[in-house]
Amino acid sequence: METQGPNIMLTTSRKPSQNLKNFLKYLLGIFGISRIVKRNNLFLHRLINKCLTLKFSDIMIVYEKRTHPNILIICHLPKGPSIFFGLNVPESYKIFSTIKYSSKNPYIVFDNLTTEIGKKIKNFLRLLFPNPNHYTKRLLSFSGREKEIIVSNFLVYHNGLCDKKISLKPICPDFRLLPIKISLGIIDNLENQIEWKINKFHRNFTKRSFF
Repeated sequence: METQGPNIMLTTSRKPSQNLKNFLKYLLGIFGISRIVKRNNLFLHRLINKCLTLKFSDIMIVYEKRTHPNILIICHLPKGPSIFFGLNVPESYKIFSTIKYSSKNPYIVFDNLTTEIGKKIKNFLRLLFPNPNHYTKRLLSFSGREKEIIVSNFLVYHNGLCDKKISLKPICPDFRLLPIKISLGIIDNLENQIEWKINKFHRNFTKRSFF
C-alpha cells in the first residue's frame, strides 16, 4: 500500500550534538507531518531501507559543523529526487525549539522562485506539505533572495467581517536555505545523475542570483 500524503522522517548525522537535536525539534514544528527518528549508527543505505520499511514518503537529514547545523538534505522516496541545501541558522533557534505551537497543515507561500531552478525547488518543497484546511492557523513562506531561500513561519489571525482580513505574527526566527545540488535519484546511490549543482565560484564570489 502506498503512503498517502507526505510523511517525513527527520534525522541527523550519526553522532549528533545537543544543538543539532534542538534544531531537529525546531524543524519538527515547521514540517508538522513528520517524525524524529534516531539514526544511531545506521549507515546511509540502511537508513534509507528503514525509511522504506516504515513507509515514509521523504527523509530529511541535518548535518552540523562544530555543533552548528550547516547542511540539510531532503530526499523524496522511493526514487528521488534529492536536494542538498546549505543552512544559515540563527543561534536563537535553540530557544524556539522548546515552544509548542499548532502543527496543523500550514498555508504555503512561495515568493520569487520564478527561474528554472526556483520552480524545480518550489515543486519539490510543495510535495512536503498536505493541503491546508479551513482551520489552519499557520503560514509558512519560502522567499527567493539572490542565492538563498528565506524560510519564515507565522501564526495567522483572522479578523474582520467573515474572516476576510488576516494578520501575521512571526513564531520564530527566519532561517535560510542555500541550494547546493539537485540529483535525480535517492541519496544512497553514488551513480545519481546530477541535474544541477552550484560551483565554488558562484557560491563564494559571484553576485549572480539563482532566483
